[in-house]
Amino acid sequence: MAAISMEWWLNAEALPEHDWARLLVTAQGACVKELDGGHFFFPSLADAIAWLRAEDYRSLEDLKEYGLVPIGLAPPAAGAPGC
Repeated sequence: MAAISMEWWLNAEALPEHDWARLLVTAQGACVKELDGGHFFFPSLADAIAWLRAEDYRSLEDLKEYGLVPIGLAPPAAGAPGC
């Protein structure tokens, strides 16, 4: 399953700790991989984002834009981009 795009999300409830999730969009749908081991597939990007938000994750870019994390915060090296 080749990724079309990838975004990083952080659990806002866990801040200042960094509880990461990676959102991958593929031709078949969207996949969320929590770096603590959870792995979830959704039929659409909208479904994946709804799940992330329900689990208190927010996109890294949004958190940077609102000043909730440092601009220079980089996601971890997470190996292969597959789901």
